[in-house]
Amino acid sequence: GTLAYIGYIYINISQFYIFNSSDDIRLAKQLVSSFVNVTIITSGLIYLFIDITFNLSSRSLFLLKCLPFSLKEISIAKVTFKLFLSMLIYEVIIIVALPLFTLTHMSVIQFVEIFIIIHLIMVDCFLVLEIIVHRLLMKYIPNILGYTIYTCSIISFCVLYFVHLRFKIDIWVYHSSYHINFMLFILLIASIIMLFGSIVTLYLSSESDTSYKMKNYLNIRLSIDRTVFN
Repeated sequence: GTLAYIGYIYINISQFYIFNSSDDIRLAKQLVSSFVNVTIITSGLIYLFIDITFNLSSRSLFLLKCLPFSLKEISIAKVTFKLFLSMLIYEVIIIVALPLFTLTHMSVIQFVEIFIIIHLIMVDCFLVLEIIVHRLLMKYIPNILGYTIYTCSIISFCVLYFVHLRFKIDIWVYHSSYHINFMLFILLIASIIMLFGSIVTLYLSSESDTSYKMKNYLNIRLSIDRTVFN
């Protein structure tokens, strides 16, 4: 779906560029908006895939508990590993979308700004979802029900954003009077602030990571204790 959307953007912007070559500023703003939209949608789907596929098993959690590391260190390492895998997948999508950057006459600085911004937004989305899922939702809702709720929520949001919200955002950005440099500056500052806020929140709440409170893991500990005492 994401790759199809990138192809759709490429065709539309190519045709727009052919017939409206004098309106390159609006074309550049539309490109920025489209990349941000793709990043938000893709980040949610990538997080869902990584979190479900690479979640720690009860045996892995037991082995990690035996190592001389605190819960905070293990939690940070787990989030870092998942983020690394997510970035690898995201880079593949960016490589596919690189031809879009050749359709405008942006400066090198603007290209670099866009590249940094979309990566910051990707990391921000990942960290925010990690906070919502494993620091809030799964802390108060049982595992199966919690995973069902957050899986359906992410998929529903991505579908709603893809079908409805992105069009409104693209149209507003295209017709807005804001200069592209101002838009890039606001996006950069906002994404940096969100990044620092997410990192601090994750660090302070790392010991409440719900991944370490699974029933299977607790049952293993109880069975060992009974064996020892018997």
